[in-house]
Amino acid sequence: MHNKSFTLLELLIVIAVIAILAAIVLVSLNTSLAKARDSKRISELNTLKRAITAHYSATGHYPYWLTPPPSDEGVCVESSSEFKSILGLSTAPKDPLYKESQCVSPYGVDCFCYIYKSEGNNKFKIFAKLEKGGKLIMEDGGVEDSRYELFGDTPGSSEILFSLPDSDLNQATEIYEGGRFVELNFINQRSVYNNYNGHPSGYLTWPMYFDQEIWKVNRDTKEKIEQITYPLTKGTFTYKITKCANDGQIEGCIPVTIGNRGTCTDGIVKNYGDLEHKTLEWKTYYDNDYRDCDTGNNYLLRNRPVEDTGATNTRINLYGYLYISGYGKYQLCAKYIHSQSGLSAIKCINFIIDFIDSDIAANSGGNKSYGSLISWQPLNPRTRFDSQPLISNWVNRRCYIQPWDWLHSVTSDNGPSIAFRRHGTYENYWGYAGLYFGISNTQAAGDRVATATYKFPNGCYLRDRDGTSDSAFYHHGCSWYHNVNGNDITVYCCGTTWSTTDTGTCDKFVVSGQYGGTLTITNHFDAKGDNYDEIAFYMECPNGETNSFGNSLDPYTVSVSGVDYFWVNNMDYSLEKTFSEALPDSKYTTATSDLSCNNLKLNLCGYARPYAEFFHYYDIYGNRYTDPNYICVSGPQCPHITCP
Repeated sequence: MHNKSFTLLELLIVIAVIAILAAIVLVSLNTSLAKARDSKRISELNTLKRAITAHYSATGHYPYWLTPPPSDEGVCVESSSEFKSILGLSTAPKDPLYKESQCVSPYGVDCFCYIYKSEGNNKFKIFAKLEKGGKLIMEDGGVEDSRYELFGDTPGSSEILFSLPDSDLNQATEIYEGGRFVELNFINQRSVYNNYNGHPSGYLTWPMYFDQEIWKVNRDTKEKIEQITYPLTKGTFTYKITKCANDGQIEGCIPVTIGNRGTCTDGIVKNYGDLEHKTLEWKTYYDNDYRDCDTGNNYLLRNRPVEDTGATNTRINLYGYLYISGYGKYQLCAKYIHSQSGLSAIKCINFIIDFIDSDIAANSGGNKSYGSLISWQPLNPRTRFDSQPLISNWVNRRCYIQPWDWLHSVTSDNGPSIAFRRHGTYENYWGYAGLYFGISNTQAAGDRVATATYKFPNGCYLRDRDGTSDSAFYHHGCSWYHNVNGNDITVYCCGTTWSTTDTGTCDKFVVSGQYGGTLTITNHFDAKGDNYDEIAFYMECPNGETNSFGNSLDPYTVSVSGVDYFWVNNMDYSLEKTFSEALPDSKYTTATSDLSCNNLKLNLCGYARPYAEFFHYYDIYGNRYTDPNYICVSGPQCPHITCP
């Protein structure tokens, strides 16, 4: 038997192999540990950057030294008690290989620490030496060959590196770009409206539109840097409207609650994003469909989409002078977000939707004789918002006699009934009136048919009979009819739809002639069904003040049939079944300093109210009854009225 053993040579070979393997493992382990330390360094540099940015948010600047470091290399975070104190840190991140003795300025190749370098209060960088970071160092955009760098700026570049909070509190975000802080600003903003120059604000009107240029500017100097051309193709534009407290101040806005409909509690009438739409047509925003709350009129405003007007301007289109709901102070804020930079800015403008008030004129009420004249002078006209006097040759004046608008209720009558609501006239051109058909629901069921024919004054005609495609007449079931288009027509309201054919119990409208023509309405109603219908119509009276308004020689006539009762407002003309009278008088003057109402003809019967309005279509509106007790007109021409 032989004993076999390793030779010396074999042992040496085994030992050599083990040594080589151990060396390979050790090198790999050291590399892995170095990469792990590098990952930790990069993570902690980002942690430091976030702390530095948070410091900026709180102070408006980056950390800088009250005691400058001995060289321009910066300072080691680990050894700087001042840095930790500035950032409010109890302990600072520490490089895994940091040794204080090896990190004495100037920092040598053996120094491992996190270095923060301040360049004034608006620029910084932080960097650290990496053990295995060759590619990372080459691609960090910095200038150090042996250190990984994070910047508040890339030298010589306009590349955006990070965004900052709104340090100057002007509602514009900021970036650090090209060695300076940059924000957006609205430049050369133009609003198109008619200022009431006597008002301290000059904002007495709702704008029809306003334009703005949008620029990148230096945050500190406001110097223009770059204009954002074609803004809508490079970003988004939204706006909101807020109702403000009527505090008598032009600037500022204290949001107020807008009534009790819905959930609106902060004064926002329309918030960002709620008013924008894509169609090119005007869109009207109504309470019931689009608003959370309001107790005023049933409309807010009208607008078109935001648009670029050429290369430079962005335009917000609003059309509020006939649509804004209610007197008061509003704030319009526009917000633009630039998609390429992430910058955003907000611009707000205040507007006053004002009214004109006046005091009641003395000695203008009471009893009057048919055919007499009435004059009155409104006293102390002024703006409601801040009690400013009116400006000469500025307001439009509307004076008119409004027949008492109390109306007999046809649904209280025990037989078929028609009530005629007399006219209003305005602007030397327009007139309107109403007819009501009905019966009490206590009566027996069955279809009742009644007819009313209205003959226009010779100086007037039904609106749209001249072919202008306007609203001519209204039925409360079918709404307005727009298609008279200059023709004699017969049309039917069938339920809720206008039709050219009768399906059995449709209400019939017959238009005949233009000047001095007629509108004949045949109406169906049932005491146990639809026992009430409301009809209204417009008329056009060219040069009405001269030809038809208050002119007893050119009256209108209403004749009815198929009814037991016929009322003119609250006057009973059931026996006559006809009524004829001049249109009520009115006078209209534009841009005047004379606010008096003179020599209006009282060629009408019964109660009425002298009425004065002062307004400008684009600005303010106001009215005042001459006397709260009305006037009462009587005489031989008025057999159905006795004044007290």
